[in-house]
Amino acid sequence: ISGILNAWIMMNVVGWERNSTQLVTLDRALPTPIDELRHAILGPEKPVAGGEMFQNRVVHFDSAILAPYETSGPLMSHLDDHQPCYANAMISDFRDLALKSMFVMPRDAKTDPRRCLVTVISRRPYGGRRVQRVWQNEEEVLRLMREDYKDAYRFGECEFQALEFVNMAIHDQIRVMLDSDVVIGMHGAGMVNVMWTRPKTLVVEIFPRARYRWGYRNLCQYLGCRWYDFRQGRDVRIHTSDPNDMDKQIPYMTWRSFFDPLFRNVIAQLEKKIGDAQDD
Repeated sequence: ISGILNAWIMMNVVGWERNSTQLVTLDRALPTPIDELRHAILGPEKPVAGGEMFQNRVVHFDSAILAPYETSGPLMSHLDDHQPCYANAMISDFRDLALKSMFVMPRDAKTDPRRCLVTVISRRPYGGRRVQRVWQNEEEVLRLMREDYKDAYRFGECEFQALEFVNMAIHDQIRVMLDSDVVIGMHGAGMVNVMWTRPKTLVVEIFPRARYRWGYRNLCQYLGCRWYDFRQGRDVRIHTSDPNDMDKQIPYMTWRSFFDPLFRNVIAQLEKKIGDAQDD
């Protein structure tokens, strides 16, 4: 998403229109759900020209933009800077364009206003790849939260779900985030989906104790979600002592003492909103 944002910014700087732009990819990367969003934002009216078309050929472009690489740009520049960020119209405009391009409706509200939904963004091995920072007892904590909070919500039972976004269509990823009142996840690429949350959504990012990165906190400050970091529990060494490579085991009572007051506040605000709507 950082790479798409960078390209979109450059197109705006030089005054290119999305509908007349040809999107060209110069690599042969494996397909991912994000490809659909890239095409919809950067060049929706023409098929993507893939890198294999240009092998062993000389190609001429009258004009071209080589977008800054995804590790640079507004979403990546301050990952290691513990400085505050504020509401940002450019990031908000990009988010709105993405939702519009993916035909997500409504764009700033839940599908069901009365639904109470907690979503955990899971990190699991995929495609033969071992991923870093796995929440090892995620299923246990989810089960205990379902038991603990089954009667907490006045208008029904809060749903707790864990989802792997690796192979989920981008439209569905966005829709899930918009419908969620709480988003929880280990620090990692999947947390970029907080970009699609509604303002005031509670976001909890779980870290190994010694791992500090601020990119997803920055996103929440740009867009209005409420971000908290969680570092308690036991870091589990897998292959190295690198803090970035640690898995996590979280005793439920440790998690509950942190999460409970935040979640009770979410429920109270949701119940108040529904109650006010009924009174109108």
